[in-house]
Amino acid sequence: MLEMKNDLFQMSIEDLLIKLVDLQAQLNISKRNFEFEYADMLLDDIRLVNKELKRRGV
Repeated sequence: MLEMKNDLFQMSIEDLLIKLVDLQAQLNISKRNFEFEYADMLLDDIRLVNKELKRRGV
């Protein structure tokens, strides 16, 4: 998760938004397939992306 934080810091806002949409799509699929442990990890990643977007004022 720490390496993702560093990656997020270097990404453009557009790339962050794309990442957010991708993570949300993966989350929907994992919930539909009852992969709840993976869904929890995706939620953590989504929170990180949202936090970075908020930090940038988006």
